[in-house]
Amino acid sequence: MTPRYILLCLFLMLVGIHMLYYGGWTHDDPFITFHYAENVINGKGFVFNEGERLEGYSNFLFLLMLIPAAILEIGLLGVAKMYGFFAVLGTILLLYSFISEYYPDVKRRHFLVLLLLALSGDIALWAVSGMEIAVTTFFLTGAWVFFCRGMRKGGREFNWSAIFLLGAALNRHEGVLYFIVLGAYLIFAGLKGKIPASRILLWFALFLLPFGLYNLWRVTYFGALLPNTFYAKVTGSLVMQVKAGVRYAEIFLWRQPYLLLLAPFFPILAVGRWNIERATAILLLLAQLFFIIVCGGDWMPLGRFFVPVLPILFFLWQEGLLETMDWLQGRDTHYRLRDAVGLLCAVLILLSLVQERRATRPIVYSVRTHTLITTHINIGLLLRDTVPPDSLLAGEEAGIIPYYSGLRFLDMVGIVDAHIARQKGRLHFKHDVNYVLERRPDYILLYTMRPMEEGGEFTTWTETGRQMLASERFHREFKPVKSFPHGNRLIGSDYLTLFARR
Repeated sequence: MTPRYILLCLFLMLVGIHMLYYGGWTHDDPFITFHYAENVINGKGFVFNEGERLEGYSNFLFLLMLIPAAILEIGLLGVAKMYGFFAVLGTILLLYSFISEYYPDVKRRHFLVLLLLALSGDIALWAVSGMEIAVTTFFLTGAWVFFCRGMRKGGREFNWSAIFLLGAALNRHEGVLYFIVLGAYLIFAGLKGKIPASRILLWFALFLLPFGLYNLWRVTYFGALLPNTFYAKVTGSLVMQVKAGVRYAEIFLWRQPYLLLLAPFFPILAVGRWNIERATAILLLLAQLFFIIVCGGDWMPLGRFFVPVLPILFFLWQEGLLETMDWLQGRDTHYRLRDAVGLLCAVLILLSLVQERRATRPIVYSVRTHTLITTHINIGLLLRDTVPPDSLLAGEEAGIIPYYSGLRFLDMVGIVDAHIARQKGRLHFKHDVNYVLERRPDYILLYTMRPMEEGGEFTTWTETGRQMLASERFHREFKPVKSFPHGNRLIGSDYLTLFARR
């Protein structure tokens, strides 16, 4: 076995171990997709509640990928995790193939990007979360690799880049941004005579025709141009969204301080060997950063929204480092500055691993102590077995509890409710108490800081819960029936309290 293949095996093993470390983790959101998938196979259509056509998911392709498992009655969470696991391995193989072909460095320095991927906690955590992030990463990486190959030698690589972009756009709506920036680059190259017009037209057709048909079906089926998740998440004040998005980026960089070195690397990179990979990598990074800032980032752990572009970001960082070290080597015959930069990078990468462990310690602890989602599962199963199946449950999380209970669900934060999604404010701060009570739910589930057994006034840490507990009508129409302990000493302890109509 050649040293290159030994390195590849090492990287695959490292990233596999890293993903297994987080393998037991998941959270509420994947179960929304599972709910849709099971409703599809049960003949109810792409709905969350039967009879309500609402696009409460943003991962159409991933949903389709889960349908065969739902038909075969295989555990959807395990299948979703498996998809993410193999998508990351596929991403590494794509990059390995491309680098081996176009960057035949005898010192194998250009494999540094694969090491960074293997060490990335963001990649590992979200790969096994049960969500679609790793699959999007695979499609975007493939689109970038084949686009660069197509620009270098033409042929079918261009066609494959359009197909991979289609996969990314069907899997996450921001995939359209990737198509826009690469399409603009392609048009610019065509205007300069580098690419035949016929090849450009075919590339656009391979993406636009199927994507246009998909959106025609979407609009016809759901009656809305944009998915409900967009209204729920991205319709707050633009200033507030931008501030939150910038803060999200700051936290991401603070956890991975070695990426900050890209700033001093960039001037040297800019005057170095400029090529298609570097140019398109920057465009794709800017597109993702635009999406993150405009949508206000994310509330979930680590850098979920950065994960799709991490292979490209790591590649660009690697190129900046190598250009910088070569530049220093030519100006320092004793290699002191070059070695100092290399040592600094190694220290900062190790620091990022420490930062990752600190950030994910509550997650790992919660998984090992079964105190993260167990309460939600138990509540869902209890409701399934003890309340009438036509009951309407209102709550603040649309995933695990509705999935296991099988009850109709009124989402008080708006992910799967059109009215709440279109209220003012950002995600988790949208509410309409009168609307919820007018829908006459049979049960309402709220987070409370104390159990009903202690008596006294209920308090909560959620905005929606505070609005509900402040309503006289709510207390007049509902009474607490049971409190369930939730959380632990690291993530914080509270209760989920079930209120029933009087």
